[in-house]
Amino acid sequence: MRLTDAKHDRERHIYLLTFEQARAWCEAEMTAEEWLENFEPAEDDSLAALNLTLSAAAVSKFKLSAQQQQISQKELMEKLIGTL
Repeated sequence: MRLTDAKHDRERHIYLLTFEQARAWCEAEMTAEEWLENFEPAEDDSLAALNLTLSAAAVSKFKLSAQQQQISQKELMEKLIGTL
């Protein structure tokens, strides 16, 4: 299926597109504002990224602890920070 077919038949048919086909169609058919509204990730001010370099032993112990507690590493980090 060509993307132009999807454009002309979009009101009558539903087509399965790969991600690449969908992105190409959207880039051709949408304004920049429409594209950003649909594809730009929303900012979440309640989350922040943290990048740490630790010893291999510390990382192993951290991962094992999360696994033993059956919680995610994120949840374990939040739990540990909550004790400060």
